[in-house]
Amino acid sequence: MRKFLFFSIAATGLLWGPAAGAGKDLSKADGLFDKGLYQEALNEYDTALKDAATETRLNALYRAVESQALLFRYADAAKSAFEAKLPPDPRWKSRFLILRAEIAREFLKQYGWASPKDVEEGGKDLSRRTPEEWRGEARSAYRQLWDLRRQLIKIPLREEGYFVDLRDAEVETVPTLWDFVALRWGDFLLEEEESSGRTKPAVISFLSQNDAVELSFDDAPATQAAALFEDAATLGGDGRSTAREVWKIKRLKIPFDHPGLVTPAPDEEAFANPTSPVAVPSR
Repeated sequence: MRKFLFFSIAATGLLWGPAAGAGKDLSKADGLFDKGLYQEALNEYDTALKDAATETRLNALYRAVESQALLFRYADAAKSAFEAKLPPDPRWKSRFLILRAEIAREFLKQYGWASPKDVEEGGKDLSRRTPEEWRGEARSAYRQLWDLRRQLIKIPLREEGYFVDLRDAEVETVPTLWDFVALRWGDFLLEEEESSGRTKPAVISFLSQNDAVELSFDDAPATQAAALFEDAATLGGDGRSTAREVWKIKRLKIPFDHPGLVTPAPDEEAFANPTSPVAVPSR
């Protein structure tokens, strides 16, 4: 079963779903896209970018970026995604912010191994950006999405079939667009975010629920993820009863699934008797 994980932006197809909900003007382009003819589809989408209808232009731009990424033209995809002006509509804005975050994360995976001589901090060549700059782009996108969460929690993920591949997806556990964002953001925090220089949370801090917890962007990644999951567990929204319980479990499992991101609990018995000899097991 396909999971909501982007092991490779070009392989999983989670942002590239079937053409349900596409505008009539893009039917030819979407047909080519669905057949995997991404260059031909890109040519059609580029033409549609001149369309007067806002919805058509935005759909075309979104799919053009995806086509570029699926053609492994990550620099072109990043340029298109980050130079485009974010739409004022919260729903469309969130779609492009999600896309920006995924492009940044894919660039991090593709070029994060580059040697110092191959990168250029603050340069215009996107392929030579530092790993930290790409993390910064992902952070920026997710933090802007955080401000939209109370609107995105009202958008059923089932309505986003043009942008998220819902085939075989367990939408009961990820029922809204915000749940999807929180899932992707949490994965970034726990798998790709830089954790050095920040105090790791103690294991015991994950054992109790804290509804009053607030997300601070200055905290360690595991602490941020815990606050993110806690918030998702307490938010309202229709059809989220299962999701709320899943978020509680995800928060509880952080120290078990990511032990390197937390401070292990001390052995209380050993600390109570610091001078006691260490028992050596007999053979």
